Amino acid sequence: MLVKTAEDIHRAKSDGRLGIILGFQGAAPIEDTFEYISIFHQLGLRVFQLTYQESNSLGSSCMEREDRGLTEFGREVVRELNRLGIVMDLSHVGMRTSLEAIEVSKDPAIFSHANARAVCDNIRNITDEQVRAVAAKGGVVGVTPYSIFAETKPGVRPTLDDYITHIDYLVQLVGIDHIGIGTDLFEGNTRANFQKFLIRYPEMFRPYSKFETRHCVGLETIAGLPGVAVGLLRRGYAEEDTRRILGGNFLRVFKQVWHPLSR
Repeated sequence: MLVKTAEDIHRAKSDGRLGIILGFQGAAPIEDTFEYISIFHQLGLRVFQLTYQESNSLGSSCMEREDRGLTEFGREVVRELNRLGIVMDLSHVGMRTSLEAIEVSKDPAIFSHANARAVCDNIRNITDEQVRAVAAKGGVVGVTPYSIFAETKPGVRPTLDDYITHIDYLVQLVGIDHIGIGTDLFEGNTRANFQKFLIRYPEMFRPYSKFETRHCVGLETIAGLPGVAVGLLRRGYAEEDTRRILGGNFLRVFKQVWHPLSR
């Protein structure tokens, strides 16, 4: 079922259905046309990531050598996301651009899948400044199990325990209310599709260029998610705090942002 409200998530769960939240990675679908955003919202769009790996008319991505910040069109788009009730996602967005977007936004934003750069120094991970900024507005960081982002020792494939170390670091930095799970797992992914990413972004996956090693040991598929709960409980997290990390924090942001179109 298509999820348009936070209540739809609860309904999907109670009915035993798969709830799907529509989101964009990058602004290509709007084709630099401001009016398209409201059309996509009517069709069910509820999450909008400002950039993907490359810069666009909204701002700079994390892959660029120079981050020029949020453009004027980008500011207009952020305000429109607020007006419509679409969650702003800053994964893949450049540091300066993301900080400026957080400042402009009246609503909390998310980094749906990004880890702590202080633990793993990868360009796709985010700095303490970014984490503090998104948390200060009530937002959430979703921790991802991609090996190259979840390392705790350079060149050593991370385990589920290393993944939880990233969660621990972020919780200690900004508190339990601002951390979630952002697997970025696509189980329909194929070796051929992964190979295209290796060719296009070789530096992103070294030394995990084998299809089987691209994720943490123990979290290669969705089937590993129960292990995250077990791992958090073993680290001493209370059951209620574990529930917040496993989805409660993201649900809180969705409830706040996905309002009826009234402003």
